[in-house]
Amino acid sequence: MSESAAFYDYAWYGSPDDVTAYVAGRPNVVLSEPLDGLLYFTIRSTVPLELPAGLLPIGPNLSARLLGLWQGAAGDVPSMVTRFQAREALRQMPGATEGRSLFDEVDDYARTTGGTVLAAWNEALHFYRDSPLILALAAIFLPDSGAETSAQRVDALFRLAATISA
Repeated sequence: MSESAAFYDYAWYGSPDDVTAYVAGRPNVVLSEPLDGLLYFTIRSTVPLELPAGLLPIGPNLSARLLGLWQGAAGDVPSMVTRFQAREALRQMPGATEGRSLFDEVDDYARTTGGTVLAAWNEALHFYRDSPLILALAAIFLPDSGAETSAQRVDALFRLAATISA
């Protein structure tokens, strides 16, 4: 892929059996609790995906409602996440290089850069949304894309991280 990686986001739903079978082992999936006998999910991919048999696309109004259920009210971006949450969220996001996660790429960068960047990457207990480190990393690894600004991509990463617990 090029320096500015393209992502394809999908929101689909279906029977619990069909959804479970499709998402098993796939990265970058956010799955809902069952709602009226159906499961809803979003998936982010670096390649276009075909709508799987047995699943249906979620319309924009329902997508926004479900996103609110999964991540809090629209606009609620955590100001801070733990190191564990941040690293796990990065592991779930595809990197610009095929087969690598965003975690792999940020980890390599921190090790190569060294100094304060490496110390913060390895030792910070929390990552703050508006910290100079996060803003610098976002400019490199989450640049503006056709659909989202860098800030929106970081917000999505922080929302995802906030849903992760050990």
